Amino acid sequence: VMLALRLKVTFLGKKSIFVGPFGSLLRKFGGMPIERSNSNGVVGQLVCAFEDAETMVLGLAPEGTRRKTKQWKTGFLIIAQQAKIPIVPVSLDFSKKQVEFLAEHYITSDIAKELSHFKQQFTAVCAKKPQSVG
Repeated sequence: VMLALRLKVTFLGKKSIFVGPFGSLLRKFGGMPIERSNSNGVVGQLVCAFEDAETMVLGLAPEGTRRKTKQWKTGFLIIAQQAKIPIVPVSLDFSKKQVEFLAEHYITSDIAKELSHFKQQFTAVCAKKPQSVG
């Protein structure tokens, strides 16, 4: 989708994988190394990155991992709220072979309500591996 739309999307990775030639390649494709032990935390690092960037599109999985998890993390909501940027949800529906960009949404202070709102938008979307959805 990124290539088809010629969209540069930033994605996160552990700082430890951004070494040598592989690190340069990851950065070229939009990778952003994150130091998870930093006292500022990932949220703070990303809020600063948005403040410093002229334009930036950040692609995140709300689960915060590639593994099966029972619940979504709230970091993506807190990042958007603190950076004062909208979230544009994107669904990848594998049963329909369809990518859908949903309406942009600015985050209020009620993070629990916002999380529920976002989860509801994906109830009819078929994941690539539905058995891995928590």
